[in-house]
Amino acid sequence: MNKVLIFLARLLGFHFVPENSRAAVMRFGMYHRTGGPGFVWVAPLIEKMGNLVKVGMRLATFTVEQVVSSDGIPFDFRLTVRYSFDPDSTRNRSIAAQLVRQPDSVLENIVKDYADKSLRRTVARYSAEDIYNRGPVADIEQSVIEGLQAQVKHLGLAPMAGSGVMIKEITPPEDFLETKLAAKRHEIILRVLTAYQAADVDQALLAEWVRGLKDAPPTFLSSFAELLQKFSRVERGEEQ
Repeated sequence: MNKVLIFLARLLGFHFVPENSRAAVMRFGMYHRTGGPGFVWVAPLIEKMGNLVKVGMRLATFTVEQVVSSDGIPFDFRLTVRYSFDPDSTRNRSIAAQLVRQPDSVLENIVKDYADKSLRRTVARYSAEDIYNRGPVADIEQSVIEGLQAQVKHLGLAPMAGSGVMIKEITPPEDFLETKLAAKRHEIILRVLTAYQAADVDQALLAEWVRGLKDAPPTFLSSFAELLQKFSRVERGEEQ
């Protein structure tokens, strides 16, 4: 019985569109409008049903590589974008006519491209150390959401408000952590050295209390604890 009713409904031009979907209605082979969800009437002979378009939430997860910080350090970002597509929200009918004919992968690539550009512009405002420590992650996510909202609205695309962009992973260059730790060691050493008078430091250098101090700075850095111990013994009068 149900099959008979469906057959009769189609003869009269009624078609059923599932929830969270819209149907492109073509008139004389050209895009005319969208209909649904629910029953949609299509004028017999002059109109026909086109592609079904999902208007619910979509998900795109991808990696944006070589995103450069304000101090020139490249990071890889793994992020997820949640967005929706509504052909009725496009700027004009010609845009909607093109997009409703495209596979989902085309819409996803559009979102990826604009998210990539927005992410790069945003990350360029932050230092590598801040990014590595994930301090500005929430601000970056919000900025990318706002960028997408402004750039893809005319295409009927929209990121979900609030949680439309989620940064899953931030990968620094392979040598970034090692370089960061080395820089921190240098900073500590310089800070300690400034606590001593220049004459004391010169005396340590001339006496070569740290082997290879003059010719191999890395040896100096690795042996700095020995240098401090010798300074302490001299100050206590235990060593001349």
